[in-house]
Amino acid sequence: MNDPKAIEARLQTLQDLEDIKTLRHRYSYGANIIDGKSGDLKAFAALFAADGIFDVGMGVAKGPSELRK
Repeated sequence: MNDPKAIEARLQTLQDLEDIKTLRHRYSYGANIIDGKSGDLKAFAALFAADGIFDVGMGVAKGPSELRK
């Protein structure tokens, strides 16, 4: 395991996994709805690309600004 490219690839994989976990936590926190109160919708909307479409069957929002509404 002395191959620098192999070590770099493994480190990148670990970083990617941590980034995905962080994104999932941020998504869950922002979307959290407890007792009819929403989570942090501004933070939730910021997770989406400007041209991203959010569609969960209750309407469609395109981009963070529509999602915040």
